[in-house]
Order: sequence, then C-alpha cells, then structure tokens
Amino acid sequence: MTTIESRRCWIGSALAAQDEPAPARKVDAHVAAALRSYGEQTWPHGAVRAGLPLGRLELAGLKAGECDFAPPAPWVRRYADAAGAPIVMIEAVVAVDIASAHEQLGAWLASRTDPTPAPTCKTQGVEAGEIGFVGLSRPQRIAWIAFARGNVAVRVLCLDPRVDPHPDMPGIARTIDQAILAVPPLGKATAPPRPAFERLLPDRTSCTVGDLVVLDLAVRDPAGGDPQLRFVVAGPGQGYVEADASGRQVLHTTGAGAITLCVQACGALGTVAEATTRIEVAAR
Repeated sequence: MTTIESRRCWIGSALAAQDEPAPARKVDAHVAAALRSYGEQTWPHGAVRAGLPLGRLELAGLKAGECDFAPPAPWVRRYADAAGAPIVMIEAVVAVDIASAHEQLGAWLASRTDPTPAPTCKTQGVEAGEIGFVGLSRPQRIAWIAFARGNVAVRVLCLDPRVDPHPDMPGIARTIDQAILAVPPLGKATAPPRPAFERLLPDRTSCTVGDLVVLDLAVRDPAGGDPQLRFVVAGPGQGYVEADASGRQVLHTTGAGAITLCVQACGALGTVAEATTRIEVAAR
C-alpha cells in the first residue's frame, strides 16, 4: 500500500541517518500527567520484541481488512462482521523501547473525556499485556481495551458499542497479546529491527514545474514482508507521488521551490523507518 500526504517530515534527515539514534523526546504535558495519575512508575516492564504481525492476525468470526499505515497515527486494521460492516478496529504501535510504549498507552488514556479513571484489565478479567485498561460504555459493555506488552502498545476499539452481538473484546485482546508473545524476545538493549532503505535516488535532483521525477527506491523489510510506503512532500515546492503503470514511484511536481521528499516504510511487524531526498523545482 502506498499513502501520499503533503506535510512536514518527521525528521527531515538524510538517507544515511535512518540508523542513527532518535533524539530524546519531550513527553507531552497531558500525557505525562496521565502517566503519573495512572501510576506508570509501577507498571511492569516486559521483554522487547520485534513487533506484531498484524497483517496476519485473524479474529474468529470477523473478516480482516487491509492494514493501514499512516504515521504519526498507529498502525491500523479494521475487522468486519459477516455482513461486511466494520465492527472492530485495532491500533498498534511498535515502539523502540518499553518507555515509549508506555507513553503511547498514556496518550490513549489522556485522550479520554471521562474524568473517572479507566479500570485496569486485571479488575475487568481481561488477560492482555503486562499493563492495560478498559473503557466501558452504557450498557456495561467494553468499548475499548488498551494495553502494553513490552515495547508494543495496542488499542482495540469496538466501532459501535451498541451492536448485537457484541464482539468478544476480551477474547480479541487475548488473541493479539498471544500474537505478540509468539514473536521471540530480543536481547537487552536491542531495538526492534526496522526496514532498511537500500536506495532512494531521484532520476534528477533539479527540474521544472510539471516535470515527472522517477524514484529509484528499494526498501528491505527485516521481517521478510513487502513494506508499506508513505510519501510526505514538504515545501515550499509542491508535488505528489504515485506509482506509474510499471510500478515505479513517480514524483509529480506541481509547485516551484525546494522539495524535501520523505519516504516512510512500515514493515510486516509494524516497525517504521524513513529516508529523505531533496529536489529543486524551478518555475516555468
């Protein structure tokens, strides 16, 4: 799948920078407050794993849709009922470390509008993750479950909590957790392997508005899958990327100025890497 969007790239680094350590993050104040209120300092720390095979995850009685990769939102997959209506959505973030996964869990908790603290998975009889929380709707049904297993954070949402029969939310969460646990743990201080950009070469680095720039692009997924790609075009130059009839990725230039083209790749286990290239676009 290829997703195209015009906005600022995450890092704006050169291709060689994809394996450099990420800069220290500043935790959003609302997320930090949620983590404190939910006692994050006492949350268990599990093993770091290479990710979650969301693209291969089957849920009993539900039809799986395509995985949707659209950072900075999580990796997403929807599941439909027998009639084809989407009923469950899974969001997954494969973080570089456990602290980052806990931060994602905190972000989900911070987005709640209910001032009452969310109950834990343990108090609701939900067996998923080392730490997790449950959102209840009226009548007393589970609207969502969010949990962290090591460096993997997951949120399962019922798209219509009123629907009958109600999806087996605890069972779905257990299935996802088991899929994470089936991935062997990595060694200490080892980050999950990310896709590797072997080439990101435009066929020219300067052109005129309206020109097409063919990208020589090769990405290797350490999980052996076919990476999903997303293109981010940052201005002042303007354009968009789409595949041509032969499958090559082509930048269509639509506005003059320097373009920083960022390519983000998501592997089969949900890890993400990115690389950038720069193209100068002259006015006609």
